[in-house]
Amino acid sequence: MSASENLSAVEGATLPHPCNAVDCAGARLFAHARSLATVVRVDGAIDAANANLVALAVRRISQIPSPLILDLSPLEFLGIAGFRELLVIHDEHRQAQLPCGVVVGSALRRLLEIFADHGLIIVDSVPEALRLIEEGMCERRESLSALAGKSDSRPSSASSAGTGG
Repeated sequence: MSASENLSAVEGATLPHPCNAVDCAGARLFAHARSLATVVRVDGAIDAANANLVALAVRRISQIPSPLILDLSPLEFLGIAGFRELLVIHDEHRQAQLPCGVVVGSALRRLLEIFADHGLIIVDSVPEALRLIEEGMCERRESLSALAGKSDSRPSSASSAGTGG
């Protein structure tokens, strides 16, 4: 199923641009598949009336297991209901061990001043988020390589210890 088919399945959402945009009753989402992550740019406003719809659209866009970058920099308004949905989406990605970075804008910045202990990965730009994801992937590969190297050395040292004496 294509991204546009997935998005059109979001009840109450319309696709003004069939390739990559979804209208969520006052907020517009633009999905961009990058090599490292799915980037979802959101503009307009997220409030109690459309927060659930926006969250559902983000989940449909990001249903392929990959890192997610939510670019909220152009967002004009973010209400508490939208912030709550953002925290839930972030937590879902964390539990799936997938990075979820959030590009900050003025609407989100106001809420972050009030809710300092939010746990979100906040960045200033999409390139910064992509860089952090790439660095995290490199660190993970190095850790896995180190673990693989240790496991390769264990059997040989165990077998030589058993024959030595």
